[in-house]
Amino acid sequence: MSYDVIVVGAGPAGSTAAREAARRGLKTVLLEKKTIPRYKACGGGLTGKIAAHLDLDYSSAVERVADRLDFSCVGKEHICFAPANFRLEMVSRDRFDLLLATEAVRAGAELVEGAEVSSLREEKDLVEVSSGGRNWSAKVVIVADGAGSRVAKAAGLAFPSGGVALEGEIYPRAERSLQEFGRTVFVDFKAVPKGYGWVFPKGDHFSVGVGSFFPRLPGIRSAFEDLKNRYEFLQNPVGESLQGAVLPFFRGRQKLHTRRVLLAGDAASLVDPLTGEGIVPAIQSGAIAARRVALDLE
Repeated sequence: MSYDVIVVGAGPAGSTAAREAARRGLKTVLLEKKTIPRYKACGGGLTGKIAAHLDLDYSSAVERVADRLDFSCVGKEHICFAPANFRLEMVSRDRFDLLLATEAVRAGAELVEGAEVSSLREEKDLVEVSSGGRNWSAKVVIVADGAGSRVAKAAGLAFPSGGVALEGEIYPRAERSLQEFGRTVFVDFKAVPKGYGWVFPKGDHFSVGVGSFFPRLPGIRSAFEDLKNRYEFLQNPVGESLQGAVLPFFRGRQKLHTRRVLLAGDAASLVDPLTGEGIVPAIQSGAIAARRVALDLE
């Protein structure tokens, strides 16, 4: 199976790259190791910067819009305010990623689910990838399969570790919790050293997490529980899930491509080093990668 472009990973970076490549007339296949929709640990806050990089209607995936901030710092009381023009759109990654992958298919890309890439071999004129006994070849591969990408390592593009996070979905016991705090973003700088904790309102739950710039953070589970206990509306939930994640920060010296392999999104360590924002950089880098490939293949 031969293509112009193989995109590995159907997250925001990969689906955006596949959509952009297909729109430019390139024969494109998007390989996703899981079946979408699938859960992804992520705060899921979209800043206003997304409007400059995503030219499609994603409103169906927005669960809430927050326009208030609550900051908490060491030795300080909570500071709650509504900044002018502040707007943070809240999405859950299962729905948001499904929408982006669907748009990539609509643009002409082929989506193959359950295709975890096990090997990559780059030659002079093409790249071959394999998954579960199936093989694909293309002129270029865009790797967008997330932090700690095995495919990037197979291409000789390994990265040092970044920060670490622990994120959970908390379903509150009291219905009034989301009614009262459904428009407020909580940022808690007391939660962990060299990082912060967050509470983001979603449709029927809160996304809660702690993240640090340290690659290892002993006691991160305790820090997560302490954060929960500081907010009464998070205590004794009716449901809770928990998952760890890596926060890949660009160090300024990593190589992001070979002759025929490019990295995008978390695979390229493009998480914002100040806020931990990853969705918008992923979308932006996916689009840039596809446009660059289209120019080179003209």
